[in-house]
Amino acid sequence: PSHDNAGCDSIAQLILTVLPNTGSSTIVKICSNQLPYNWNGTNYTTSGTYSYHLTNTAGCDSTAILQLIIAEPSQSNTQIQICKEQLPYRWNQQTFNIAGTFVVHLNNISGCDSAATLQLTISPSPMDFYLGNDTSICPGDTLRLNPGNFSQYLWQDFSTGNHYTVTQSGNYSATVSNQFGCKRTAS
Repeated sequence: PSHDNAGCDSIAQLILTVLPNTGSSTIVKICSNQLPYNWNGTNYTTSGTYSYHLTNTAGCDSTAILQLIIAEPSQSNTQIQICKEQLPYRWNQQTFNIAGTFVVHLNNISGCDSAATLQLTISPSPMDFYLGNDTSICPGDTLRLNPGNFSQYLWQDFSTGNHYTVTQSGNYSATVSNQFGCKRTAS
């Protein structure tokens, strides 16, 4: 107890209210081509965690935290060589019917622009070849099948010579490949 001016006991009561500090946390992910990032009047150009102190409506300290993540755009270059028979060519949800260099803009895994470049080369197919008309041979005779000059040969029996010697009745076929790996078949 305390005493008042007259010497009497008096009771003093204190009501104390503790006002809260406040804070916030924000995560921002942007692409580097969107820099600078402005937060609370300050420009930021590098990834990091930043804090900003201010006074809240209760008059207490308030801390705002920014976690800034800067992602990079990306580029890729793909070189594809196909045979004419493989047209149309599908790549990154697009269809291509001619040779050339094509750029497709997509979002990469970070959500930033990805410039994907396709260099498409279309190789010529082997020229047509002919194994001859259907024919008959006598027992003991042979017939030489010669498709012409190519890089690779594959006959119906999986042999790989540049010609095939027929000695008995049957169906004969050859698949030839040119220097680009393009194929053509005749029988």
